[in-house]
Amino acid sequence: AGNMDRTAYHAHFTYPTYEKLSRTPVPTLLATAEWDPNNSHTRAASEAAPKCEFQILDEDFYKWGESFLPFLERK
Repeated sequence: AGNMDRTAYHAHFTYPTYEKLSRTPVPTLLATAEWDPNNSHTRAASEAAPKCEFQILDEDFYKWGESFLPFLERK
């Protein structure tokens, strides 16, 4: 990214994710796998927002798409 590294990292780490999610007017699914190092952050983000749901993804990547269907079908 050349001289954009600092700008990109700053934007990534200072973006007010929880605040923005808490104001979303649409149902949102946040999903992560058990092995994801950001698992706790994803869960916390979903808890900070009334319109968010949290889902643990199957260990089998091929099942991920289908696992979203119940959420999508009820919205």
